[in-house]
Amino acid sequence: MPSGTSRVTGKPSKAAKHPPRVYCPVCPDWEIKLPDRCSNTLKHGERTLYFCTKRCKERYMKNPEKFAKP
Repeated sequence: MPSGTSRVTGKPSKAAKHPPRVYCPVCPDWEIKLPDRCSNTLKHGERTLYFCTKRCKERYMKNPEKFAKP
């Protein structure tokens, strides 16, 4: 049985780790549901930024300081 699975129900246990949620830095309320399939990405140092649209990526590239977290 895979770790993180309940022996009783066979379902993932509450202790199982979920991947972190990914949000667009331009539209912070917009969650990127499938980051591995996202075509609007940008490498920023060692991080990969994910954008909800091509327009958001372009807006970020024009002025990244505007969207930096405080």
